[in-house]
Amino acid sequence: MSSYTDGQINIRLSPVIPNPVEYNMSISDVTVPNDLDSLWMPFTDNRSFKKQPRLFSEADGMYYFTPDGRKVLDGTSGLWCVNAGHRRKPIIEAVSKQVEKLDYAQVSSRTSVIL
Repeated sequence: MSSYTDGQINIRLSPVIPNPVEYNMSISDVTVPNDLDSLWMPFTDNRSFKKQPRLFSEADGMYYFTPDGRKVLDGTSGLWCVNAGHRRKPIIEAVSKQVEKLDYAQVSSRTSVIL
């Protein structure tokens, strides 16, 4: 990770990920690292976290899964916003149906129809 400083503005430049076709590589040879330099967690000791990150790679039902496959109970329901569980088919279908029609409407003067 390289940095560029212009006065008081510090811009971090992410490393370029090689194009697998251009370098005659398979897609599985390319590792895309998580850019933890741009991550700030307000209630976490960020230095300790970045030395030994605790990451989730997916979720299903009431569980998260770590990149190495460990199953972790989502005891706070995604901090109270996933109380119905992760990846529920009826919710995925309803959200997909809504997004196909209208994904977002700015609400300062109007709102959207809920399908």
